[in-house]
Amino acid sequence: MKKFPLVFLIIVLVAQTVQEFVSAEEFEYDQFKAFVILDPGHGGKDSGAVSPSGILEKNVTLSIAQKVARRLSEYGVSVLLTRTDDRFLSLKERNLFIKKHRPDLSISIHANSSPYPHVKGFESFMYFKQKKTGFLLCSVEDLDPGRFLYPMSVSGQARENRCMQLAYFIHRKTIQLTGANDRGVKSGNFYVIKHNQSPSLLVETGFLSNRRESEKLAQHEYQEKLAQGLADGSMLAMFGKVNALSVIAVPNKEKPNDSR
Repeated sequence: MKKFPLVFLIIVLVAQTVQEFVSAEEFEYDQFKAFVILDPGHGGKDSGAVSPSGILEKNVTLSIAQKVARRLSEYGVSVLLTRTDDRFLSLKERNLFIKKHRPDLSISIHANSSPYPHVKGFESFMYFKQKKTGFLLCSVEDLDPGRFLYPMSVSGQARENRCMQLAYFIHRKTIQLTGANDRGVKSGNFYVIKHNQSPSLLVETGFLSNRRESEKLAQHEYQEKLAQGLADGSMLAMFGKVNALSVIAVPNKEKPNDSR
């Protein structure tokens, strides 16, 4: 207990230093080469949810992830996918992949299903140790974005705070762009976001069990809106700006090895 004041003082000093650094007129974003891992849910023998018309979750998630990767790459971000084709990966394999490459953040992309066909909407899950899965942590309107620090990777914040920062911007931006029903940011005790130290989020992009929403999830145009929300939200979470890295191009950026 005697060490608490010192630890608290260090955290405060780090936060103040980062905040002062970010407030400078010119911020050299090329000093912070962002790296993101996208995890398209399911694959191979595991189709995931299936819509009434036969749309497979594994195909939807991979297509969205590829579109997110393209947009992030255009912003100058290095991106890896846990799978780039229709292959099966266990939860442990996905988690080991993320832990091995140590990204600035990771996003697991899924599509939802419900026994009630009228249920629809977009929801985000972050690991929150004190709450059970499905517990509504907040609506994005409840959060003050002024509490967040940038660049997120050197902000000195606890992982839980960085996860909330990621959830806030991705959730808000995706809802704005898609007009989807907002189901909020929730606690999720999911393996792939629980067992790694990077800021992680699992998004349920919509309900395949809802006929109308499943048709939208299969459309290229709607997937592009989802992809923009996930990509732009990631940039806002990391840097407070969407095009932070596209302004200062980093030539010959080294990407992590994609070996498994």
